Amino acid sequence: YQRRVHGIQIMSSMEAVKEVSINAAPGSGINWGDHNFPMCIKIMHFNLNECQGEAKRFGLKLYSTYMCILLVLTINLASSIIQVSAGYRSGVAIFYSVFNLPIFLTISGFTLYYGYLTANIKPADGSLVRKYRLLQFFVSLLWIVLSIVPVGCFDGWARIKQLLDIGNGLPGFCVFLAVLESLGYLYSALMGFFCVCKIGRATEENEKQNPTGTIQQMILYSYTPVSYTHL
Repeated sequence: YQRRVHGIQIMSSMEAVKEVSINAAPGSGINWGDHNFPMCIKIMHFNLNECQGEAKRFGLKLYSTYMCILLVLTINLASSIIQVSAGYRSGVAIFYSVFNLPIFLTISGFTLYYGYLTANIKPADGSLVRKYRLLQFFVSLLWIVLSIVPVGCFDGWARIKQLLDIGNGLPGFCVFLAVLESLGYLYSALMGFFCVCKIGRATEENEKQNPTGTIQQMILYSYTPVSYTHL
């Protein structure tokens, strides 16, 4: 809403944010309200074009991990379908592979968003950095476990020997898929541990390049209910 008091135009805080966002230079802020990720669902904001320097490089690492997990889960589903069709496993393996897609994509997507938020929010929040490191550390441990164990539908390194013992031609392709799956989880884990180490550098550089008083700070930390602009 907008109204005038003694020749002064008063606008709501959201209108003030909108005005600042329109007049800001390109790339000067992140539009947290633009929910554009993941595709089709669009429940959070993620746009590397709005990042700069170390924060953008950090975001690329997060995104590569997310895409790797998506690829790994797709490979696992394909492997389960092949093994069930050949009679090596029961049909429940396909159910588990489909069921795991939204679960582990949600875990990976939440970790991506939390890291993106932590690296780009201004002023830098030390508590967010600590929480992100803890979250990313345990998620990376999860990827390591999934790269090893042959539990349920997961084809970790331990599943390879079981496939080789079958002894005909088709398991060779399944072994190839199992190796890809295990390497994908391992890559995601290593990249996650790397991000745990690099998040501090990303927040420090972002803070230097973007002093306080930015659009993000206004949106997230301002307690002023109205903004005054002279006519």
